[in-house]
Amino acid sequence: MKRSLLLMLLLIGIGAGNVKAVAPKIFISYESKSELSEAKNVLGLCEQFIIIAISKKFPCASIKDEWEVKQNLEWERIRQVFNPEGESRLENIASALNCDYLIHFTVNVVGNKFYIDEFFADFKKAKVLARASSKGTISEVTDKINQISKDLIKQMEEYEICPYLGPLNIEVKSNRDEENTSTSPAPCDGGTLTTTLTIKSNSTLSWKFNKVARRVTTGEVNYDLTEDYKTVRSYSCYECKDGLETAMTFTDTRNSETNVEGLSNESVSEGKKIDDARIQIVFKDDGTYLVLVKATSKKGDLKETTETKTQGACEVESKPPVTKNKSIDIPITAVFGPYQGSAEDKVLSQKETKDVSQGKETTTVSIDFNLVKN
Repeated sequence: MKRSLLLMLLLIGIGAGNVKAVAPKIFISYESKSELSEAKNVLGLCEQFIIIAISKKFPCASIKDEWEVKQNLEWERIRQVFNPEGESRLENIASALNCDYLIHFTVNVVGNKFYIDEFFADFKKAKVLARASSKGTISEVTDKINQISKDLIKQMEEYEICPYLGPLNIEVKSNRDEENTSTSPAPCDGGTLTTTLTIKSNSTLSWKFNKVARRVTTGEVNYDLTEDYKTVRSYSCYECKDGLETAMTFTDTRNSETNVEGLSNESVSEGKKIDDARIQIVFKDDGTYLVLVKATSKKGDLKETTETKTQGACEVESKPPVTKNKSIDIPITAVFGPYQGSAEDKVLSQKETKDVSQGKETTTVSIDFNLVKN
């Protein structure tokens, strides 16, 4: 049982009913280390170039900047005085501040020289994902800003900012049928012990996902397993407790079966429970991409039955069947690819089956997806 579950881990979000794809929100902020008017002009150019670039490369994105947030805050103060019942401006403020990504500029101007630092960060993870910087003279600032904007956008293209949506299915089938026999000396002089281990197992793990937003994935999972272990120990000569020496056979069996259904939904997003699943697309510099899948099933029951039978002249009692129920869940943390494609593609599609068998256990992994850029 442990071996099968381990394989699932080696192979290498979140869902809710009626979820709509929401445009990713990018908040642009800036600061200047200088009070010179040239610094403000440089800041304005930085924002202008990056907004144009984002609009071209990531048309799905909603852009918010500090000016808009300040305007919303000012309108909210007025609303509280004159229109305490209205909520639209408050919602706008929440929308402006609850962003997915942050782009921040820092500008310093000394004399006729400037320095610009830009970074792109994931708000949710508080992690900087890309950075670009430049320096020079004011006379060349436009060209420099254009270049670092391109540099930052190129790095941003590694991330799935405009989400790819659609179905993604994974199926793992595993079968094991083996028998191993070994011999060793028996307790009696000249006797032998023959041990035969027989293992038969069959399992199918099926994940059916639907990526409905960049951070939102719904779906279902089904896992079926039957597994039988039988160990037969045959003594040509076995010494009983009363001193009798005779042939004896001990047969130990362990039978396991389980059926797990449904995705776990213990995660919480925006106050609501969501499915524990996530599909992420990562684009690489070489024109390929990876598909990252993380999910966890609900807990299911694993029924395990053990029994020992004896055959021979010794007064050794057989052990009757004992059944125990255990609780298990099935996680998946998988990386598929690399596949040919880039963030410029409208559709990412793939269908393949790979043989990942190990030893006597034959295993195939199939993936089938058709994801369309939102």
